[in-house]
Amino acid sequence: MKRGRPVWHVLLLSEDYIPAPEGRQSGGCYTTPTHGSLTKAGKVRGQTPKLEAKPKRSAIPKVRNKRTYEKRFTLKRKPGQNWMRR
Repeated sequence: MKRGRPVWHVLLLSEDYIPAPEGRQSGGCYTTPTHGSLTKAGKVRGQTPKLEAKPKRSAIPKVRNKRTYEKRFTLKRKPGQNWMRR
């Protein structure tokens, strides 16, 4: 490190920076940091079989009203996504 910056950051800014060859994946100071191969991105999602979505059902009104009461009056939540900020 040089003055709080990583070495690879200094090397990228300098004019005499020579990147490492493509096949070389060493942890030396001449390569930029990598976090996995881009050719393997989305591998698991592509292999997962597609499932049909279940039909959505709304809650029974008695249960839905009870849940709403608990949120608004017992827990003092306001409606909306930012219920903690209001």
